Amino acid sequence: MFKCDIKIKIIFSGRIAATVTLHAANGDGSIGGVILNRGSTTPISVAIVCAAAGGACTFTMDVRNGAVPLQNPGRIYVKSSLGGVSGPFVVA
Repeated sequence: MFKCDIKIKIIFSGRIAATVTLHAANGDGSIGGVILNRGSTTPISVAIVCAAAGGACTFTMDVRNGAVPLQNPGRIYVKSSLGGVSGPFVVA
């Protein structure tokens, strides 16, 4: 969910604890650059937390207010610190 200057929220699940980072999609659909918190050089990222070994792993990216990018990125990729990439996903 994206609301300009208010909120960007993404909920996902996975199988392994890692850190995931948002990336923009290029015009040709390939993965692009890291999406930064507005006004900083800090990427929008979050740790995936696992309930227990072999258990469900989830994460919620919930960026609000002054950190939200001013424009909807349109399509995004989610990239794991372990090398996995998912996307592109349409941001509504």
